[in-house]
Amino acid sequence: MALSDAGYIVYSASDGVEGLEAMSKRRFDVVLVDCQMPRLNGLQFLETSRSLWPDTPIILMSGDHRFYGQKDLLEGTFACVEKPFELPHLIELIGCACRKAPQYELARMTAPRFSYLGSVPF
Repeated sequence: MALSDAGYIVYSASDGVEGLEAMSKRRFDVVLVDCQMPRLNGLQFLETSRSLWPDTPIILMSGDHRFYGQKDLLEGTFACVEKPFELPHLIELIGCACRKAPQYELARMTAPRFSYLGSVPF
C-alpha cells in the first residue's frame, strides 16, 4: 500500500462505527474519512469524532462536490480532498496534519499512525 510505503502505520476500518470504536481504543495522528460509508457516513463520523477527539486532524474525502460548499458541516476538518485525487498530494496533506497534531512532539519519534475509513481508491 502506498501509505505504508511512505512510512505510515496504517489502520483501517470498514465503516464509521468501526472507525469510532478504533479511535476510542488508540490515539491516531491523522484520520482519513470517506464521506460515503455504511452505518455511519463521513459527516456523521466527523460530528461525533470532533466532539470526542477535537485535537485529532481529520482529512475528509468525497467525490460529491456538494459537501465542499457547506462550511458549517466541514468545520473541524484539517482538509477536504476531492476524489479522484493525486496520491502525492494526499501524502503531503497527511504529513502536514501529522506536524499540526498536538501530540507531534512525541509522535515524531515513531512512525506516524494513519487511519482510513470507507472505500479508498488506492
